Amino acid sequence: MRLFTTYFFSMLGRCIEIVLVIVLGLSVIPGFVVFGAVAYPILSLLAVLASILIHEIGHIAAAIALGWKFRRIAVGPLQIELVPESWRIRLAVPDRDRSISVLGCVSAAPSSFTRFRLQCAIVTAGGPCLSLMATLAFVCLMFAFGGPSLRSPWAVMIQWSTIGLFSLFPHWVYGSDGETLWRLCRGGTAAAECQRANLCNVSSLGPLRPRDWPPDLMRSIGEPPGTPVWPFDCYLRYIYSLDIDDVEAAATWLKRLLDQHQATDPPEYLLEAAYFFAAHLHEPEAARDWIAKERRDVAPWVRDRAKAGIALATGLLEEARECNDRALADLRSAVPCGAHEYEIERLRAMGHRLDALDARR
Repeated sequence: MRLFTTYFFSMLGRCIEIVLVIVLGLSVIPGFVVFGAVAYPILSLLAVLASILIHEIGHIAAAIALGWKFRRIAVGPLQIELVPESWRIRLAVPDRDRSISVLGCVSAAPSSFTRFRLQCAIVTAGGPCLSLMATLAFVCLMFAFGGPSLRSPWAVMIQWSTIGLFSLFPHWVYGSDGETLWRLCRGGTAAAECQRANLCNVSSLGPLRPRDWPPDLMRSIGEPPGTPVWPFDCYLRYIYSLDIDDVEAAATWLKRLLDQHQATDPPEYLLEAAYFFAAHLHEPEAARDWIAKERRDVAPWVRDRAKAGIALATGLLEEARECNDRALADLRSAVPCGAHEYEIERLRAMGHRLDALDARR
């Protein structure tokens, strides 16, 4: 019954969205007639970018109000992000920046997990709420300056500000604010999945490490027994287990991750396997196989850490030291966060092992 309800509302939301997109598309015709073939596309482009920015600012405002740490905003191809001690503006490439949406996105994370589900719902709703308020404000401005008229630039803003409202319709083909809110309100497994989707952001944007993740969220992975587990959830459980020093559990979840690995999975998965097989299972040959299978670009310290583990397992202490130190330097120069602190601790532990082996020589 719950599956049918989910499917029904997903399809209903999708149908409503398609109708609105058609209406919005048809509204383009009078826009060209009124403003002309040159002015209207320019006004529309500016209105679309402004609408996306307003929507993302809604998410940011809700996050900051809850005490979340804000790190990045992307609107179209433009991205503003926090780097060590400053802000940087650059072009975002969706193929390279896997977390970047085609339209826009915000990276923010809470500083605690208190009422985490409610926090996620408020931040998710912030974008559509501000889009709605902006649309109403544009209507008021149009009436205040000249009255209702298709010739008013405010009419173009009203036309395209509805883009931010489309995300309220739940659809599972691609992510939407409506889908996230639906899952969070439903509770149970669906809500747990939404909360787990934010955990990597929590540790990469704030001080909380993987070991600080809510234990109940971690235990819910794979429950009840026999439930299929997505590779991403296996990866979360693996990192969590390793950070609480449960190497046996980490090995179990890494194996489940590798058993269903696909070529489209993030490159970190196989490089993590190379590191773990070398540094914890002392199987350098298997580690070499994993690192050889992954040739895609990744943060340099990820590959260096795997190389350091392989060199250590094969007795190449100088090479291991060089790779380990290089990875540590890269992480220390990055923006401090819980995820980096966890990785630095792993590398320090490898450095201590190298120190002990050097002392014996």
